[in-house]
Amino acid sequence: MLGSNRTRGLLLALPLLLAMAPPEAEDCTSNDWPEPHVDPILLSGIESGRRVHVEDNAVVAEEAVQIAQRGWMLGAALDLPGEGILFPAGTILSEESVAHQPHCLPLAPSEAEAEAAVRRLPMRGRLACLIDGNGDGAFEQVQMFGADYAMHVPRVRPYRLIALPAPVRLVENPLGQPGTRRHILRRIEIGPVRGGTAVLRVLHAFRDAPPEGEGGTWQREAGGLVFRLTQPAPVPIDRSDNGWSSNTSEERIVTLADQAQVVVGGLRLRIERPSPTSPPGWNIVALASHFPRWIHYGCGGRTVRLGFETG
Repeated sequence: MLGSNRTRGLLLALPLLLAMAPPEAEDCTSNDWPEPHVDPILLSGIESGRRVHVEDNAVVAEEAVQIAQRGWMLGAALDLPGEGILFPAGTILSEESVAHQPHCLPLAPSEAEAEAAVRRLPMRGRLACLIDGNGDGAFEQVQMFGADYAMHVPRVRPYRLIALPAPVRLVENPLGQPGTRRHILRRIEIGPVRGGTAVLRVLHAFRDAPPEGEGGTWQREAGGLVFRLTQPAPVPIDRSDNGWSSNTSEERIVTLADQAQVVVGGLRLRIERPSPTSPPGWNIVALASHFPRWIHYGCGGRTVRLGFETG
C-alpha cells in the first residue's frame, strides 16, 4: 500500500485499492467495489530532452493523468412529452440523485420557477430518471419526480410516469463520471547525491480533481426549456509538494558517468557532463515524453495499482 499515514488517510477515503506492486491475487468478490474505471487520460507529459542539474530534490521528470469511474450520457436528444423539457445528446447523467435512482438527468426547473431558474441550475424542480423495464439496455420510460435539494433533508415525490415514443440509449462518457475524476501524478526526483552516485526516487501523488462546473444551463425557447451544454474549462493540476509517496521498489542508485544511460521507473535517462558555462556537477536528461504505462486496473477495472510493470 502507499506510504505515509497522511497519504493513506486520503486514499482510504476513496473506493480504490492502490498498490505499488502487482498483487499476488485480488479478491474480486466484494460487493463494495466501485464502478469500473475508464482508460487513464494524459493531462501533462514529460518535457523530453530537458537538462536537470543533479542536486537533492530536483525533479527529473513528471507526468499527470486523470482516472475516473465509468459514466454515461445521452446518445441522442431527449424531448420529454408533456413536460416541455429538452435534453441534447451528450447530456451527462447524474451519478446520484435525491431520488436515489440510477440514470437521472440534470434537475429541471419547475414551471413556477422556470423564469427565475433559467440560465442556471435550480435547487428545486423536476427530476427525470430513465427506466429500462426489460433490461435490454434501452430506456422506454421516464419517472418524473418533484425534487427539492434546498431542504436540510432533500425531498422528492414521484408524480408522473412517461412512456417514451422511442427507446433511449446511453453512450459511455469518455472522460468518466465527473464526480469521480482523480488526478494522479508520477515523478522522478533526485535523492541524496554522494560522491559519484545519486539516488533517483519514483514518487506518486493522488488528488481529487477540482470541480468542473455544472455541465449546462437552462434556456427558455419556443418549445419550452432547453438544457444547453457548456464547454468544460481546463482543470488545473495540483503540483504542490504535499502528499507525495515514494515507491521504493522502483528507486535506483545510479553512478554518475558521462553519457551513461539508466532506466528508472521504466523511463530511460541520460547522464551528462554540463557545458563549461553551466554550474559544475552533472545533468540528467529524460529521453521520452511519457512514462511507460504505470496505472494498472484489476477486478475488471475496479481496483487500481501504480508502478511500472515489466511482465
